[in-house]
Amino acid sequence: MSMLKELLLEIELEGTQKGVEQIFNNALMQVYSPNYLNKINNYIKNKIMIKEVDNQKQNIVAWNNGSTIFVNKPVFYEKSKTDQVQYLLHEFTHVMQNKRNFLIAKAFPEIHALGETLYNIVQKNLIGSMSEFLTGKNQPLPTKDEYEVVAYIMNGKIDWSALNNKGRRDFINALHSSNIFNMGSNFWKTRLRDA
Repeated sequence: MSMLKELLLEIELEGTQKGVEQIFNNALMQVYSPNYLNKINNYIKNKIMIKEVDNQKQNIVAWNNGSTIFVNKPVFYEKSKTDQVQYLLHEFTHVMQNKRNFLIAKAFPEIHALGETLYNIVQKNLIGSMSEFLTGKNQPLPTKDEYEVVAYIMNGKIDWSALNNKGRRDFINALHSSNIFNMGSNFWKTRLRDA
């Protein structure tokens, strides 16, 4: 069985919404370079899960705990397929950033290094606030900013006007030089179009 087939089998929602998992797995191919996707695939086997929960009391869409991504069914499935995938990609990035899990931290040091690099670039070149840059809004972020920079790129809501021209160039150069991402894909072209 090919590495890609294994990856598609490993990232599955427990419920009946199989279309989301297929779109999510296709998105992984758009987001990550083939080499990095192979690395993810080698690590993921039986380690990262996506689970549905039914929490009608909260408006939260998705979150992670350790190597499990939880989606809140009533809120998650009200979103468009594109938004669902963006939430999954965001949380998937946080799973790879989990420094409390030694095995994950050891498996994805490039994600940690890139997060720190991008955070420093943004901090030095901000025109607006960090939350404006990451979300397009002035709002509180749920975790430390350095953990959010890579994860929020996945959401497609980066406000490039909150960063000066030098910062934009340095940010994009860091993404390219990381060799983590499939920078020629439509996923990245769309996100970097306004940079």
